Amino acid sequence: MECQETGGSCCYLIDGKDRIVHVSDTWLEFAQENEAAESCHPDKILNQSLWDFIDGIETRHLYEIVLEKIRRTRRSVRLPFRCDAPDKRRYLELRITAAQNDTIEFSSTVLREEARDTVELLKADIPRSEEFLKICSMCKKVEVTKNFWLDVEAAIAALRLFENSKLPKISHGLCRECFRFGLAEIERL
Repeated sequence: MECQETGGSCCYLIDGKDRIVHVSDTWLEFAQENEAAESCHPDKILNQSLWDFIDGIETRHLYEIVLEKIRRTRRSVRLPFRCDAPDKRRYLELRITAAQNDTIEFSSTVLREEARDTVELLKADIPRSEEFLKICSMCKKVEVTKNFWLDVEAAIAALRLFENSKLPKISHGLCRECFRFGLAEIERL
């Protein structure tokens, strides 16, 4: 089984046991643009559990609900999200659709891109401290204090991150707004 790829999209399929069983031809190209080519190479992800690649309790919980609803209702959901590279903001739409035999297709389409000054925090190959910084999986805002999120550039300034010798590691979660939006989209199913 293969993705029903359309122009400008990147997609992958998971089977009924939530293992990644197919990635589109554009998958690796998109990963390379995000400085993630090695960790996202098809040889490293095929037949692996989707859950090995979803970081954050809130994000995982939202995806668990989405997958259960889609498999039960056989309907699809569309979620906006960002997938930023260090030098650009990318606004995408993720479409999650039921396919044959509990297989689910994830298809992301870039809606627009914006160039920006390189954000060192988002580079994959820099030394990191043992501290963690939480970024929203959907909107890419950074949690500055409990339930207070700012755009990445504003968060870097507010947290004075460049005063440290090393930048923190990045973990993912969902800000309240994105979590609520995701739940509202699921309810529409």
